[in-house]
Amino acid sequence: MMTKEFIINKIEKACPTSYKFKQVVYNDNKKTIFLDFFIKYDDNEFSVSAGTINHVQLGNCLHNNLLTIRFESIEKIINSKSYTSCTNNLNKIFPNTINDNLKLDKPIIFETESDVDKGISYVRNYIEEFAEDYFAYWNDIRAFLPFLESKNVRFLNDLLVGKGENRKLIIWKLCNHPKYESFLKETIKSYEDYLEENPKDKSEVKAYKEFNRLVDRLEKVKPIYNWDSSYLRPKPFKGVLPIIS
Repeated sequence: MMTKEFIINKIEKACPTSYKFKQVVYNDNKKTIFLDFFIKYDDNEFSVSAGTINHVQLGNCLHNNLLTIRFESIEKIINSKSYTSCTNNLNKIFPNTINDNLKLDKPIIFETESDVDKGISYVRNYIEEFAEDYFAYWNDIRAFLPFLESKNVRFLNDLLVGKGENRKLIIWKLCNHPKYESFLKETIKSYEDYLEENPKDKSEVKAYKEFNRLVDRLEKVKPIYNWDSSYLRPKPFKGVLPIIS
């Protein structure tokens, strides 16, 4: 059985170009290992978390590979240490964009040095053949704009990690979206109408207070982009246009 120290040493020596190895994370049952890599730019940080070991398929339909995207310009306004978006809903937005060679028939179990080498090789290929293209697609916050035209709250929450409307408001403000003010008013009214009928809903009261604090912070924020309607034109990813619900 490979030790954590051995795995780390092997990975650090074979780290994909420009990426930094972050950590090995064991889950609660000690069966799954996540190998975390990241690459950081001025405003964004892209991370690759590859899952492997004992009964968990590495890379099969991305069930255990997670790509995350963090935009500091968004998360500092929302006061979040989380990421902005991830690949959990990849197959819904961009179906059939993962090459078959990145889907494994069986798990890679780290029992020998050869297994570790195989796992590292897989992760390198995954980054070079898929992750880098995915990160290039989300190269700045304007890439989200075609998706944010959706009024489907569940879709927005899936895309923007559970705080869809809040992050949508921030992105619209930073991109000087012409409908920012009307969306702000609609969201406030939606909260007020709901709380008028459900004043004892503590979770929604808390969410509305959080939203109001966000609005206060946004009043001090200036857009970083001039609006252009061309931002709303969806871009294909690996030749596939996004499905926006």
